[in-house]
Amino acid sequence: MSHSLNTSHQRDPLLTIITNSLLLALLTNLAILPATARDAIASQPATLAQTTETNQTSPIVDQLIGIWQYQDPDTEALLRLVFADNQQMYTILPTEEGSYVAVEMGYQINPTNNPMQIDLQINSEEKALTVFELTPEGKLRLELDGIAAGNTRPETLSENATLFEKVSNDPTLPENVETVQLESPEEQARRVPIQYISLLAKAQQAYFLEKGTFAANLTELGIAANLETQSYRYEIIKPETELESVTITARSKDRELPSYTAALFVTEVDGNKTTVGGICATNEPSTSPPATPTVLSNDSPEIQCPVGSSLLE
Repeated sequence: MSHSLNTSHQRDPLLTIITNSLLLALLTNLAILPATARDAIASQPATLAQTTETNQTSPIVDQLIGIWQYQDPDTEALLRLVFADNQQMYTILPTEEGSYVAVEMGYQINPTNNPMQIDLQINSEEKALTVFELTPEGKLRLELDGIAAGNTRPETLSENATLFEKVSNDPTLPENVETVQLESPEEQARRVPIQYISLLAKAQQAYFLEKGTFAANLTELGIAANLETQSYRYEIIKPETELESVTITARSKDRELPSYTAALFVTEVDGNKTTVGGICATNEPSTSPPATPTVLSNDSPEIQCPVGSSLLE
């Protein structure tokens, strides 16, 4: 997947889901691979410790097994969860190419709590803790807002909890859906910041199309997520004197990892305003992000990275 920022102003289905704050935190921590992820490093989901009622005997698990679906009301994009009876689950997500990928994880439930608890096994070392309920109408309410590895489990279901409808009791994955496995923590550490600032940059493009300016923070973007992780500290920088540019930095907290700067500029092409952007990465590991890139030529705008960094393609 190219890391040069697409200047299209149309919202793709994945962006709509993300900017609605449903899955950004989970996506960031899962490091979801692009559609060409068949070469991804496999990381088998680890089996969680048994709760008071095992998955094999729980009637709640019997109700969960199958395919559950949420449909974005604006774009009609589908988000699907597949629960299998072997403590495996798949999150089926749309890609930028218009296809879908199934991300493999593990799961374990505790049906004795109210609301019921579910642990999503991200990889052999990490899991995300959340809560859910099965409604009297047979639907699944699952708390996804702000869920990420290492975060405290929410005690209740919020009004933003995602409501899934069961579309099949058969947990077989749909045809033509590519299965991808989760990356190792080391691969995640390098991939996640690029994906995260790419997503924020796309959200900024959509925001500019609607508002005529860039957002100064995540609140204005309508995104609920952290700007600091174990490996990176992120920052949105909107110059006070310049309304038509914004930068997003990913500052490494690990001296063995590179840092990044994404930049978006508004320029005119054939008399029409459009956005142009790109991501610059330090050529060597660094705890300082690249300085703000510049734009070369208004007629055919290109991003130029400062010395010591390179444009990601």
